[in-house]
Amino acid sequence: MKLNFERAFAEELVIKDIISKLGWGYINSEQVRCVFSKKSQSRRVIARIWSTPRIFSFAYGTKPLYAIELLKNRYEKLDERDKIKVLIHELLHIPKTFSGALKPHFEMQKTLNCGTVENYYKDYMEK
Repeated sequence: MKLNFERAFAEELVIKDIISKLGWGYINSEQVRCVFSKKSQSRRVIARIWSTPRIFSFAYGTKPLYAIELLKNRYEKLDERDKIKVLIHELLHIPKTFSGALKPHFEMQKTLNCGTVENYYKDYMEK
């Protein structure tokens, strides 16, 4: 089955706002994109983040790039609060070095959990 992708421009604006309001200046929002995917067979997934491997950035002389994939059929069923939380969660996978690497869940048990995401969501909504 062929996946279909489309840019998620509105979500990219929310991401820029999250980065700005939460003071995550280490993330260059111009190097982060959002896309909707359709027809994914993934189970239990609403979103995932992808990055260009460092070897490609080096070999082609590009800056690190990140893409947040949102599974459209699941993401669109969420309310606005949960959509923002999903975006915050995915952004938390980006390390402070902004190197093209990704922080996996098992390394982030203290920083990537429901309580942490909830606290960031509250901070974001207050600003």
